[in-house]
Amino acid sequence: LVSDWSSDVCSSDLGQYPEEPNVHFRYGAFLYLQDFDRGVEEIKRALELAPDHVPALVGLTVICLKHEDLEHALEYGERAVKAGPGDFSTHLAMGRVLLAKENPAGAAAQLEAAVKLAPAIPEARFTLASAYSRLGRKADAARELAEFKRLEDLGK
Repeated sequence: LVSDWSSDVCSSDLGQYPEEPNVHFRYGAFLYLQDFDRGVEEIKRALELAPDHVPALVGLTVICLKHEDLEHALEYGERAVKAGPGDFSTHLAMGRVLLAKENPAGAAAQLEAAVKLAPAIPEARFTLASAYSRLGRKADAARELAEFKRLEDLGK
């Protein structure tokens, strides 16, 4: 019942606001859970309307990364960082892509930016610890892992 109601509301919003990128992005994120292709299509529609739409760029970066499409993940990640250099999520997503592409130095730089912008985000700390570990920076990795655990404990 809730998903039917949500789908109806989202469809209604699309009809009322067909040129609003946020509506397409949110509807696409909702659809993605049920219908991958339609969800991604709606998120891409948000980018057609607003090529620098940070949530859509980050969303597509993460989706491509999850589906191991690293080239497209890199493309969307680069666009996300360019569109939202002050948004920690762009750096976190790009750092994850670079880590997946076996570029721990590049990943560390992006993840350090994410941590600087949002020091209380556990995922950024954990991913930065992974990058440091791959670089052989054991003390830095241990520090970030300890901070990750501390933040996780605070959230419980």
